[in-house]
Amino acid sequence: MKKINQKNENGLRVGEWVWYYDNGQEWIRGCYENGKEVGEWVWHWENGQEMERGSYENGKEVGEWVEYYANGQEMKRGKYENGEEVGEWIWYHPNGQVEKREQY
Repeated sequence: MKKINQKNENGLRVGEWVWYYDNGQEWIRGCYENGKEVGEWVWHWENGQEMERGSYENGKEVGEWVEYYANGQEMKRGKYENGEEVGEWIWYHPNGQVEKREQY
């Protein structure tokens, strides 16, 4: 049996953590090492559609992150390095058309 939502002897979050909406739908799933976010994290809307997906290293955002509207359409996409936004970030209207682009 897989253990989730555990803390170590120092009270820091470790391993896989999962949060749920009141309706039982999964809201957030991710992992901790010594109280810091690591690996891929996924957020969901209450309707079950994916809300956001990205990764952490040592508690800081890294790599590509994507956010979605509740209907599943992409809302925003960009990259992080060491917790900082880098490169081109793109925002989309709910109809899928590009709203704006920014360079970091």
